Amino acid sequence: MSDLVKRELYLEKIRPFIGMPLIKVITGIRRCGKSSMFSQIIDELVESGVGRDRVVRLSLDNIANAPLLDPARLYGHVIDSTPGPGKYFVFLDEVQNVTEWERVVNSLLQEERLDIYISGSNSKMLSSELATFIAGRYVSIEMHTLSFREFIEFKRRFASYSGEGRDLLRDYIRRGGFPLASAGDLSLVAADMIVTDTYNSIFRRDTAERNGIRNTQLLETIARFMFDNIGNPFSARSISREFERQGTKLDAGRILQYLGFLEKAYLIRNVQRYDIRGKRIIGSEEKYYVSDVSLIYALNGFKKGMLSMIEENIVYLELLRRGYRVTTGRAASKGEVDFVAEKGGRTIYVQVTHMMPTKETAEREFGSLESIDDNYPKFVVVAEDGWPADGAGIAQIGLADFLLSDEY
Repeated sequence: MSDLVKRELYLEKIRPFIGMPLIKVITGIRRCGKSSMFSQIIDELVESGVGRDRVVRLSLDNIANAPLLDPARLYGHVIDSTPGPGKYFVFLDEVQNVTEWERVVNSLLQEERLDIYISGSNSKMLSSELATFIAGRYVSIEMHTLSFREFIEFKRRFASYSGEGRDLLRDYIRRGGFPLASAGDLSLVAADMIVTDTYNSIFRRDTAERNGIRNTQLLETIARFMFDNIGNPFSARSISREFERQGTKLDAGRILQYLGFLEKAYLIRNVQRYDIRGKRIIGSEEKYYVSDVSLIYALNGFKKGMLSMIEENIVYLELLRRGYRVTTGRAASKGEVDFVAEKGGRTIYVQVTHMMPTKETAEREFGSLESIDDNYPKFVVVAEDGWPADGAGIAQIGLADFLLSDEY
């Protein structure tokens, strides 16, 4: 058994499909823990009685496996490694590095003795390639960086921490959730170095090189701008106008293209606006968040003035981890609702603020939620203690409590 912190949130999603004739697809930003998840699945297989000789695992990011980036060679290698009858379990890590990987996986799927697991760091895996070649024959699980609950578990396992957990919130806000940067008693300087290296790797390999971008400086300028404006409503045209004010002429089409590249690499996340009263998506003024708040520090440094937006970003990611479809809401004339989160026919509304120092602030934060005339749960999440506000059917809850709660 390997010395890993079990990522139970994802194992629970994968277990029902083990042994089924479906490709298990695990995606997510680089270094969020996909390879470790493969190790944990394999550990559980071995514990259930599967022999390790029945497991084929290939890291297609490793230079030792460079010859296998040829699709025919990869297919031949897997077939040669799984001789005879009986079930074999095949794990292909960072499979998007293989030319025509989707044809390889589709061919392997036709071998009934193979139970196939693949991972990748590019969301395009979940669009055209899979939809075209493996439609209806795969299940996808997206991994994220550590939740606050997982962050606490990592600190207990790998660092000299034995506390209750909530006191680690500020450390979590400052460090983010990349497992390697969270493990042990690393200094902030060392943790930032790890995240900066992670960002540089993602930017170079998963955005610039993969999309053949020569003007990497322009792409990074857009990334810096987006990281500095998380949680703000934007359109491609408004971003174009902002760049023009700064002396850079950039058309909206190019901006959309570059934002798409950053999204596919999981550096940024697009959140659409939802008209709560009209119950429809509004096709303008979308918001963007990052896949881990530590990326903001890696690119733009830590700025205390961004704490409220960083905390909002953390809540957004927690809702995604829990399987919610998340939009940002327009609540009639009463302003915006940070998040409208839907799952299994259930909706919750969430406002996030760093602090409510005055009654006026509290009235503003509660006002948008009070204008919604349905009975779905409503939360105002507050990072720091402030005005003890209340509203009919609206729960005011601390950020740490919200992240650790099992009630939503």
